[in-house]
Amino acid sequence: MRILNAIYVSAVVIYAGLMIISALALMGSVPVWPLLATLLFACCLLAALRWDWLLPIGLLGLIAAAVVNGFSMYGHINPPHLLARLAVSMVLLGLWAVKRKGNPVS
Repeated sequence: MRILNAIYVSAVVIYAGLMIISALALMGSVPVWPLLATLLFACCLLAALRWDWLLPIGLLGLIAAAVVNGFSMYGHINPPHLLARLAVSMVLLGLWAVKRKGNPVS
């Protein structure tokens, strides 16, 4: 269980970090509010390491922000990008569910 927890924590930190970096890199090229949404929901992922109920909220928010950013930047959704986001979200949700099952109160 310790290894699984380490994988979960690492994956959450890496994904949230990448989302924060991508939002900061896009400053000035897209409207501010989708970038703020990306930053907010990436912070939800990081906060989920303490309050685990925030993980699904953060993942759902990041997917929504990706859709909005796609429309803002290109006028349409990029399906491969969205599928990759969904795949990462499913993996993180799976790890989250296993972690919660092993430690239901957190």
